[in-house]
Amino acid sequence: MGSKTLSSSPTTDRRSVRCLRTGGERLHLKVMCAILSIMPFGSALQVAPDPAAIVAKAALAASARLGLTNRQLSAVIGASEASVSRMQRGRGVEPASKEGELALMFVRLFRSLDALVGGDDTKARAWLHAMNDHVGGVPVERIRTVEGLVDVVQYLDAMRGRL
Repeated sequence: MGSKTLSSSPTTDRRSVRCLRTGGERLHLKVMCAILSIMPFGSALQVAPDPAAIVAKAALAASARLGLTNRQLSAVIGASEASVSRMQRGRGVEPASKEGELALMFVRLFRSLDALVGGDDTKARAWLHAMNDHVGGVPVERIRTVEGLVDVVQYLDAMRGRL
C-alpha cells in the first residue's frame, strides 16, 4: 500500500466537509488534501525529528569530513570515546547539555570553515592541522578546550565576514 497516494480534486473538496476543527483553529480541507496528496497512502503524519539525534549526526558528519578520530571528537565535545562510539550507533546528544552545546559549536566551526574553503575537505583538513598565529596554535589542538574552540569559531566567523 506504500505506493498509493491520496488525490485531491476541486470537485471532491467542495462536496466534502469545508473545514476541520483542530485546537480551536480552522484548517481548510483543501490545504489538508494538498498535504495528504504528497504523502504515501497509509503513512501517518511525520513526527518532528529528534533534536538530539540531529546534533549527534551533524557532529559525527563534521568530524568525519574534517578527518578527526573518535578520540579527537570526544576531546572537543567533552565526552568519552565510548560515548562517541555510541553516537555512531544512534545515541543522541541533547542540544541543551554541555556536550550538546560543544557539539553545536563544533558543527558551527565546520560550517564556517567549509564556507571559507568552498567545500573542499582537503583544504579544511589542512587548515585545521596547520599552525595558525591568529588562533594561537594549531586549530585541531586548540579546539580541545572550550576556550580554544570559541577562539577558533570567532576567528572563522570574522574571516567569513570579510567574504
